[in-house]
Amino acid sequence: MGITKVIKEMVSDVVSDGCKLYLSPNIEDKKLNNAMKAMKVSDNPDEVIAILDTSIFQNAKTGILFSSKDLYVHESFTNPQKISYDRISTVSFEHRVEQQGDEEKQVPYLLITFNDDESEYELPSIILNYIDGRKLADLLDKIIEVNLASDSSTDASMDTEESTSGTIRSLEDLPTSVKLAYIQLICNFAFEEDQEIDSVEYRGIISLAARIELPSDAQPQLANYLVGDERVESAELLRAVQSQVNEETQDILHKSIMKDVLNLANQKEDVDVEQWHQDKYLSSLAEELNLSAEQVDFLVEGIQHDQNILKERLDDNQIKKQTKALAAKATAVGVPLTALYFSGSVVGVSAVGITSGLSALGFGGIFAFSSMVTGIGVLIVAGTLTYEGVQHLTGRKDVENNKQREALLQQIIRNTQKTLNYLINSVNGISQELAEVTESDAINRLKIDKMTKLLVMLSKGAKETTTDLDYYQSESILTGVPNEMNTGRLRQLTKDPTTKQFYDVVMKNYEEDDEGKMKLKATISSDGASALHEILDSIGYLTVKGVAKSELGIAASTIKGVLK
Repeated sequence: MGITKVIKEMVSDVVSDGCKLYLSPNIEDKKLNNAMKAMKVSDNPDEVIAILDTSIFQNAKTGILFSSKDLYVHESFTNPQKISYDRISTVSFEHRVEQQGDEEKQVPYLLITFNDDESEYELPSIILNYIDGRKLADLLDKIIEVNLASDSSTDASMDTEESTSGTIRSLEDLPTSVKLAYIQLICNFAFEEDQEIDSVEYRGIISLAARIELPSDAQPQLANYLVGDERVESAELLRAVQSQVNEETQDILHKSIMKDVLNLANQKEDVDVEQWHQDKYLSSLAEELNLSAEQVDFLVEGIQHDQNILKERLDDNQIKKQTKALAAKATAVGVPLTALYFSGSVVGVSAVGITSGLSALGFGGIFAFSSMVTGIGVLIVAGTLTYEGVQHLTGRKDVENNKQREALLQQIIRNTQKTLNYLINSVNGISQELAEVTESDAINRLKIDKMTKLLVMLSKGAKETTTDLDYYQSESILTGVPNEMNTGRLRQLTKDPTTKQFYDVVMKNYEEDDEGKMKLKATISSDGASALHEILDSIGYLTVKGVAKSELGIAASTIKGVLK
């Protein structure tokens, strides 16, 4: 058992009246920042495991912070203390008699001694008023025990110190051999049904390789595994991956493997992953990975969550709302968001890209990007019309509310381009090898057939990936245009002879929904999206001037009145 797991399992027992516990990965950013600043924590925020908040206003500025390597203690008007776990020699919790006025009282104290200089540290008595001191001593004793066990491990285990000293935050952090074994595990699922991998599965596997940054020198090994006759047993591959991570990360790893297998299945038109329990392989894999039905259902929901951001064109507010709901459910079923995004997002965003965004939602890292961009600027209107009102009237607010999806799409485009480059390089390599085999004296007909089939699959995969790239580029452009078209305003802005032609061009990209509103079509080419964006920009559709010019309703009249 690692230190992180010990802390997570035992720290809740330390909480007493007046103390608030914040546990990763669901520590609100504001509390995390307050605690790290007040306690002068130099570790990466991802290394923070738990915070015991003893502050009066529950702002996390006083109390105890547990990281993966150190203990931090801070009380008001005192300097924060940092205690490395490997320095702790003994921990004792007792009561001593103190004279308080005319009375003698039993006062608790917790004393920590150190193994490097025989010094000692006494926990502030004020903090002990808010926690269970004996339980804290038990927790620290367990940490000492784990450290001693780690120190007595063999030299072989020391070689994997990086992977066992703390939680690995993503698959990208692991060695190339582990990444390759992980992908081969996913390949084994694709082989399970018909012993072959089709173009859809191949493209999905290469996309996974791209987002976890599989090095170029390992890509030929992956290609050989995909087309070769030799297979490695899944159990052997799983052991190879598990050997490189600690116990807690193994649990994360299991859930990540299940997610990526489910995602590969989800890409096939004839598979309904919501009915995963009816698939023999998927149900047996869940059992082998020790996952409950509720946890697998949550992984399916997580896959759908990421896909819906693009499919339903969710704005920033909707992304935040749905991600918070997802995080709450993650806690309930025991699947941390770290596990859901250990290999990145299924839509093609690396774990680093995902983590860089979580802070805006208060989860230490999904989709945090600036919520405000320069546009029409801050407009001060004579006390009757606020900037928010102008944004609403122009439609600019809806466009600016797409910044998180836009940033997400930019990352997806980069990953898709890498996938496409991988496929093109493979096509070129196979083509050259096929030519060499054909020209040789001893023609291996079986090998030629296999390589020809692979070449067809690669070419199809590259073509489909090119289509995907065009779609993502189009969606990125469309984050800058209104999802709902105000046809009255558009008609007024295109009534002049020089702009009249634009009305039909714009409206070709919209269609009427069930409520009679004109909404963006589900699929628009990147060229069409660029043309739409340029037209709306040129006629000033999203500007105050454009609203005023359209002379529609009371809102437009109000704007004209204050701008005169």
